[in-house]
Amino acid sequence: MTRLYVCGQMTGLPDFNFPEFNRVAKALRECGYDVENPAENEAPCENPTWQDWMRVAIPQMLKCDGVALLLGWSASRGASLERNLAVAIGMPCRQWEDWFFSPLGGK
Repeated sequence: MTRLYVCGQMTGLPDFNFPEFNRVAKALRECGYDVENPAENEAPCENPTWQDWMRVAIPQMLKCDGVALLLGWSASRGASLERNLAVAIGMPCRQWEDWFFSPLGGK
């Protein structure tokens, strides 16, 4: 089964954009993907910083076969870092809807 990481902006958005992360994760799971959704992560420590969250998110992303990008991902420092790392190591990155039409295989 193909494992996808949901990547998008959280900081500065209402509810940290969790409703959109969760909606997309649900849609991808219903399509048969295994999904890593950072909106489902537990806080790594008391009063976590951006850096604390990224230390959780990057290893989580690296377990995946591809990255599903949310609309507006490029406005986010964290999502841009995740996407750039994924591209640098050859991990496919697509707008999340595009995973319905061009699967990586093994779905």
